[in-house]
Amino acid sequence: RGIDHSLQCEKNNPEYAKFIKEMSEHPACKGLSLKDYLIKPVQRLCKYPLLFRELEKYTPPEHADYEGVRNIIKKVQEAADSANKIAADLQNLEKLVQFNETVIGFQGKDHFKVGRRV
Repeated sequence: RGIDHSLQCEKNNPEYAKFIKEMSEHPACKGLSLKDYLIKPVQRLCKYPLLFRELEKYTPPEHADYEGVRNIIKKVQEAADSANKIAADLQNLEKLVQFNETVIGFQGKDHFKVGRRV
């Protein structure tokens, strides 16, 4: 949503677009745009299960941290799965809203039920 909002602002506000362009060219941004920075936390969340699975491979079962590593794998996977489900639900809701706006004269009200898929 933040990315979409920023892109909309860039389209509607030339000063904002100029500022975003200038900032993305600043050396401190390392060539990354605002969009790149907004997506990083989501990408990291998806990489944590892989990181901890690798750590588990190199942690001997008798090591004091082994069970902790195994537990954190479950926790970060649950968090990643939850984030993915929320993202999928949001995409689906956006499709339903778009459908509702597209179909002129549609009288049905049941198309916005929780769990309904497009």
